[in-house]
Amino acid sequence: MQQIYDLVGTGTATIESVPAAIAMVELANTDPNRCAILCANLGGDTDTIGAMAVAICGALHGIDGIDSQLKAELDAANAWFLAIATHSCVSVSSVRPFMLTPDDLNRLEGRLPVCVIGAAVVDVIADAYSLPHRGSDIELHQQVVNVGGCALNVTIALHRLGIPSINALPLGNGIWASIVRQKLMEYGIHSVLETSKGDNGWCLALVEPDGERTFLSVSGVENLWDAELLGTLPQPAQRWIAIRLSTDQQKRRCADRRLEHQAHNYQLLVVRSAFG
Repeated sequence: MQQIYDLVGTGTATIESVPAAIAMVELANTDPNRCAILCANLGGDTDTIGAMAVAICGALHGIDGIDSQLKAELDAANAWFLAIATHSCVSVSSVRPFMLTPDDLNRLEGRLPVCVIGAAVVDVIADAYSLPHRGSDIELHQQVVNVGGCALNVTIALHRLGIPSINALPLGNGIWASIVRQKLMEYGIHSVLETSKGDNGWCLALVEPDGERTFLSVSGVENLWDAELLGTLPQPAQRWIAIRLSTDQQKRRCADRRLEHQAHNYQLLVVRSAFG
């Protein structure tokens, strides 16, 4: 593992993460359970490398290759999604307990209107040989510019599943908002919330050689939840599901209170995410 960390690298760049994932598959002898443990202790971008490596091992051995106790923990953690899928937002028939198969996903159908409320932001990821000190000047090497945000990711997932949704992702005016709009257009997704009070937010992620990441975030219109903005939300006649996603607890509570006064006849489902 030390050689993989030192020679191959475990950063976010694909030139490191992909070879490292393949090396971890070999190191674990394709055992998905051992591979998961090894990847978790590798260091660097462990979640990305672990996701790829364990997925490869799982594809080779199938679901029976996963330790039954670990599988039970995963099923329990995912139980809330099944409850939503079978009782609230969508309906699906013949679902095995605590598990959704590809065939089940193909049978998903809308049961109540869904409204996704939350942020769409831009992530700028750059390599940094070290973090800057006060008054210093360092050169960054840009890796990629991504459009993300937990609400945007849920919106895209629903779109791919063919589940219609009302998408309430605030879009402002500016370069970052233009990048977000372009991404939405690529998927054929429309947001019902538009504002001229500023630009969308963005985040600069500095990735050090050892894979450690430092985030510098600039908030935008995605955090300006006021009565005027929420007043533009459509009001379906029937009951609907409002999925509110946020990474900031204080701002989420403020938006939820305003939402309670502005939107009626809905069931609010709040999902707090640590990452966008």
